[in-house]
Amino acid sequence: ELPPVHLIADRILSRYCPVKSEFKMDYSEILIKKYREAAADGIVIFIFRFCDPQYMEYAMARSGLEDANIPFIVLEPVIGGDNFKQIETRLEAFIENL
Repeated sequence: ELPPVHLIADRILSRYCPVKSEFKMDYSEILIKKYREAAADGIVIFIFRFCDPQYMEYAMARSGLEDANIPFIVLEPVIGGDNFKQIETRLEAFIENL
C-alpha cells in the first residue's frame, strides 16, 4: 500500500474540478456518500489557493460534513511552493486523531 501522501498526490492528479462542472450538485452529499461507501475514517479536502470555485464548494459542504459528524481536514497546497512537509505533518496529525 502506498503512503498517504502518495495516495493524495495520485488523487489530485485525477480529481474533480468545479470549474469544469456543467451541472449543479450538492458537494456535501457526494462527499458523505463516498465517505460511507469507502467506510473511511475521515475526509481530506484539498483546496488550491486562489481557486474560488473550490472555496465556494467547501463553504457549502462544510456544514453538511459537520452535521454528519464526519472528521475532515482542509489542506491548501501552494502550487510550485515548498509547503509539502507542512502538509505532510498536518495530515499525519489528522490521521493520528482519527
